[in-house]
Amino acid sequence: MGKQQIKDRIDRFLEEDNLEYLVDFVREYSEIGDSKTYGGKHAGSDAEKAGAEFIFQRLKSIGLENVEMIPLETSKYQFNDATLRSLADEKITIKPYGYTSPPAGSGGITSSIIDAGLSNRAAYEGIDAQGRIVLLEAMGVLEGASLSCQVMQAEKEGAAAVLVNATEDVLDADTIRVQPLNYIPKIPVVGISTKDAAWIRNVISDDEAHLFNLAVDSDYQPGKGISWSVVGEIKGQIDERIIFSSHLDHYFKCLQDNISSVATLLGIARAMIGSGCKPARTMTFVFNSSHETGMADSRYPYISGSYKLIDGPKKDWLENTIVDFNFEYTALDMGEMRTFGSHEMLSQYEDFYKCLPESLVGGEKAIRDKASSADYYLLAWADSISYISKGIPVIMNDTITEQIYDGTSPYIGRDHSNHDNWDSFSEKDLDLSWKLYGAYAIYVDSLPIAQFDFGARCSHILDDEDLESLDELKIDNEGFRRAVSKMREKGASLYGAIAKYNESNGGSAFSNMINKGLLAINRIIVGAFDKINSQDFITTAHKKYLTNINLLEGAIKSIGSGDVEAALDEYLKKIDLVPLSLNFDHEIAEHARRRINSPEYSHTRLWAGGRELSSLTLFEEANALKDDAIAELESAGKAAAPGIIESLTAARDHETANLIEALGMEIEALETILGSMDAVMEMLGEA
Repeated sequence: MGKQQIKDRIDRFLEEDNLEYLVDFVREYSEIGDSKTYGGKHAGSDAEKAGAEFIFQRLKSIGLENVEMIPLETSKYQFNDATLRSLADEKITIKPYGYTSPPAGSGGITSSIIDAGLSNRAAYEGIDAQGRIVLLEAMGVLEGASLSCQVMQAEKEGAAAVLVNATEDVLDADTIRVQPLNYIPKIPVVGISTKDAAWIRNVISDDEAHLFNLAVDSDYQPGKGISWSVVGEIKGQIDERIIFSSHLDHYFKCLQDNISSVATLLGIARAMIGSGCKPARTMTFVFNSSHETGMADSRYPYISGSYKLIDGPKKDWLENTIVDFNFEYTALDMGEMRTFGSHEMLSQYEDFYKCLPESLVGGEKAIRDKASSADYYLLAWADSISYISKGIPVIMNDTITEQIYDGTSPYIGRDHSNHDNWDSFSEKDLDLSWKLYGAYAIYVDSLPIAQFDFGARCSHILDDEDLESLDELKIDNEGFRRAVSKMREKGASLYGAIAKYNESNGGSAFSNMINKGLLAINRIIVGAFDKINSQDFITTAHKKYLTNINLLEGAIKSIGSGDVEAALDEYLKKIDLVPLSLNFDHEIAEHARRRINSPEYSHTRLWAGGRELSSLTLFEEANALKDDAIAELESAGKAAAPGIIESLTAARDHETANLIEALGMEIEALETILGSMDAVMEMLGEA
């Protein structure tokens, strides 16, 4: 199809009027919720099912085909209500929000409250938490893993319930912010605001025996729920697929995360049908359930619904899906519209941008002319990771840059909170989102062959810093360097050949075969180079091990020179799960490690399965350098150091062995990739 024909298709699509329809949808959908006070559609809840049914009916009314509600196993969590009352003054009540945890039982829990601060093991020295309600301050900006350890420590100390006060990156003192717990608590856990936490601390500082009653009405059934994902299609003419995805579940009313994105999918579907679009490929709209919660006692308690869908009932999609457009926060008032995603999609985006009409690129909101893969590592925290892990390239709207790096996003401090509301909602951005990414899908659909640029990943696979570290360690990397260089060259040649074919052909019997070959190459690439570190980010195995080796080497040298504090603060604290070892009991840190690396938890890893990298806790070593142990070690001089140095040296050697093994596997994968590229080039020549 020629460029003018593509532009004409895009123009017809953009003529559709969706905005009022989408805003009305957001308003209605946000009113479906578990809690009358706060809303929320949690995995397996009545509200999540009601939300799925609402979307199902919308898809039917729009005119999509093969509309389905698909049941998936999950952990049921339904949060109905919670109240914390002062028994001395029953007029004073606090309305907490529930974490994935059991109810308080009939009559609730009546107890005094103890302030456990950060709820690490040091916090409980000299205080008795047995049978009491524990108030803690959540650790970290994205505190899922640390928070679970804090709650586990409180439970181990005998707490009857936990009040969580998140303080970092919250909008204001009234903000309640929550994250999924990644273990199964036996006690109620609820979140409260900083203002309410301050009031409690003031009360108990005057009267330690002051009694409160905590009532929590919830239904938590780990592994015993059903959630419903919704799927609808616009049938294509060939056996290939383009997917649009967003998650339909959420905390609170959460207009951005992720009701706005649900609306974006509806807008694209509605405009496709309204404009009379007859796609070559089947356009598939996927509304995933069990995103925010769903897995139990897992390092990865989120993003289970999307993975279970494409690893189960929709496994047949994988062979022929050439891209997944996944969305989060599509109604944020951004400074400009940015896109990011899989490395192989970047060059294609630049070609697409040239097909956009002036009415779109010349509007009051700037659209970035290049996509980025710099934040690819963060895609493990979106449903996109389910598709990536299966070898399907992903494109996402980029709200991360303005939130994390620029600090200009109106969403800062609203994540997973009661302030994800109309105050940060931009109708203009919602309107632009469905237009931009619907137009992009039309462009992709117009290409007979998926225009993947595999060479674009090479700088991610191997960079100058990697080479410098490998040289310093005297590890042979010539074969690795050479293979990456060949991949870059062949990737550029293959991209050029695909572009030439797409410009001169309307498609042939070879197109589907070539696309399958390209997807097969991508599966090899992501299988070899997309690994998961202990913070749940996508990384490359050799990079992770190089980082740990350098940190361990730095710690060893610091101890040898007598600078014990530097060994701990500048080096060991940056390694894997060492921060958990420094804060919590050994069994808690070890539980965190086992969920990442132990076979007993393999069934809980889903999209991360087979991608996890060895994680160190270094419990004894880190704690030997901590607090009073530092002074003891320094006073003992070098006589005490050899044991710790020997242990850290063993850890370094262990990571070096992991590095060498990882490099060998990566080189082997590169050789397979190069051979597969040659095979596709040969098919292109025949076509």
